[in-house]
Amino acid sequence: MNSKAGSFARGQAFRLKSGGSGFIGQVVGSGGQGSVYEADLDGRKLALKWYHPHVAVADVNLRQRITRMVQQGAPDGSFVWPMDLAEVDGSGSFGYIMPLISPDRRPLKLMFENGKERINPSLTARVAACLNIATSFQKLHATGYCYQDINLGGFFLEPERGSIQICDADNISVDGELGGVYGTRKFMAPEVLRREALPSTKTDLYSMAVLFFYMILNWHPLDGKAEASIAMMTPAAEMALYGTQPRFVFDPKDSSNGPVTGTHDWIMARWKAMPEVLKQLFIRVFTTGLMQPQSRPLESEWRSALDQLGEAVVACPKCGFEHGADLKLLESGSHCVVCQTVMALPPLLTARRDPLLLKLRRKILEYQMAAGYVDPAAQVIASVQSNPKDPTMIGLQNMNTASWDVRGLDGKNFSVAPGKTVRILDGLNIGFGQVHGVISNVAGKAS
Repeated sequence: MNSKAGSFARGQAFRLKSGGSGFIGQVVGSGGQGSVYEADLDGRKLALKWYHPHVAVADVNLRQRITRMVQQGAPDGSFVWPMDLAEVDGSGSFGYIMPLISPDRRPLKLMFENGKERINPSLTARVAACLNIATSFQKLHATGYCYQDINLGGFFLEPERGSIQICDADNISVDGELGGVYGTRKFMAPEVLRREALPSTKTDLYSMAVLFFYMILNWHPLDGKAEASIAMMTPAAEMALYGTQPRFVFDPKDSSNGPVTGTHDWIMARWKAMPEVLKQLFIRVFTTGLMQPQSRPLESEWRSALDQLGEAVVACPKCGFEHGADLKLLESGSHCVVCQTVMALPPLLTARRDPLLLKLRRKILEYQMAAGYVDPAAQVIASVQSNPKDPTMIGLQNMNTASWDVRGLDGKNFSVAPGKTVRILDGLNIGFGQVHGVISNVAGKAS
């Protein structure tokens, strides 16, 4: 072992604080804090994070924070959470064991790099990943913790489905308590960058919004014409852009840092293609929320908007550009924001402000009809199915425990019992208990 560098030869033994021992394998990653190794614990494959000795000495609360996290356990399965402290005799440092990153996950930062390693998930997968992150951080914050350092390097993504794993858990600390870091500069809340506040759940909400903007629009929300005009980025310029004079690139009341034609064309198109409910959250956090932390949207608000967008993604049949369908898109004639082609949307079920797209095989959950908070465990009340004898004919299957009261355009009423299916037709009014929905746009094709 090279104790100064904190590196180990393969096969080096380690022991756990709770008892037991294991063996260190090959290095799988390294950084400023330390290195991560494969580890074998009685045949179980785990990971071992080992701190550089100078880090263990400088961060006086590090061991205490990790011990507390081990004792309390992970708030959510997405976190790569410390399982037990580890020590090696004569090392001058310590580490902890944790689960390995799943082999189907890729570093999120690869979304923003060029070359053969770059990943480019669909809008649906990006939104699913954001929804999963919001859910995980809601659970983390509910336990009294804050993450402190949300940035592109802390997440691993399954590019097809959007499932995620959150690493760097050792940066997590009790809300408002000084931990080991302030954050990553372009993700820090302005008050943290100015050193007027410590990282907290309120600053996490800001950093999380920056992350979502990156993931959905491939850009930083404060990088507009002001950033584009800077020939050389200096610490003073960064402080102005992100700390003392931050301005949202899509601020509806201040265009002084707006997008630049020719530079931000794709970002402008993606912004225009987003549903109003999501745009309003971004506007809130990056206008009033820049200086008023209490105005920043909560995780529950993001979850609701992201859940709605995830079920409303439609692609232009000509250029493939992806949109989030909402009432505003419908009122504009469902034209593609890039090539102006009219997009044929699936049939629509309107029970709240923005209609639900009745895509084939979609399952509709109870909360989606009432515009309530996202509840993945909620009951499935309907499912869009095709007729086995005629795939072009689609219907809505009653997955509820009670019958639906249905009225057609002819004014006749009838019931649809649980398990039965009603053909999707224009003007059909369906009573889902206390909530009613009306079907329209059946001329569109289900996707």
